Amino acid sequence: MNATDDGEYVMLSGEKNYLDFTRVIEWNGKDKLDWWTTPSCNMINGTDGETFHSLISKDERIYIFYRFLSLYLTFEEDLSVLGIPTYRFAPPLEIFANISVNPDNAGFCVPAGHCEGSGILNVTGCKKVRAPILLSPPHFLHSEDTYAKMVDGMHPNKQDHDTFLDINPVSLLFLWTSKSSTGSPLPTAAVEPNISVWWIQHFYYCGHGLVVWCGLVGMVWLGGHGRGRIL
Repeated sequence: MNATDDGEYVMLSGEKNYLDFTRVIEWNGKDKLDWWTTPSCNMINGTDGETFHSLISKDERIYIFYRFLSLYLTFEEDLSVLGIPTYRFAPPLEIFANISVNPDNAGFCVPAGHCEGSGILNVTGCKKVRAPILLSPPHFLHSEDTYAKMVDGMHPNKQDHDTFLDINPVSLLFLWTSKSSTGSPLPTAAVEPNISVWWIQHFYYCGHGLVVWCGLVGMVWLGGHGRGRIL
């Protein structure tokens, strides 16, 4: 915790439907976002990631909303932590895919029609700063190979750089989390903003006639791991 103001959330109690427990319905007085380019990408879905409803099933998506977008996790495998059975949930590859693989991601193209490659999310419009800020997984995991080849020393691997959540489906006890996915606004996510090396007025036209080198270099990587306490 660093005392950063995350805005005001309005959540449901789950009294009428346990599936709605702590589901976010408003953030900062809005029931939807306004910086993405399609209605579906501007939707506020899921909880803030601190809590979920009980009796989670393997076939459901766990939606998490955090300030600038909603993402989801899907079941990956059965595991056991300290003898307690857990489900591992992680962001599916379609979350990171470009629109040729996942057309639903077209709404994350900012401005409309200008789409980054797989694994890159442009969040410039989400922040009140004049800088081309893009997010990716650490070491460009799940990203197009061209990005990792732009910078020496990139060695993406799932074990060290992926995001996951190991959770007991009945008690909702978080037994192990890995903060290792950039751009993921998840409480279990590492954030490694990859900021364009060049700040130029026509940033979006890199590779389209400008005689400059355009690439991405990771500037910050925030990550970590956590294990739940067994009482």
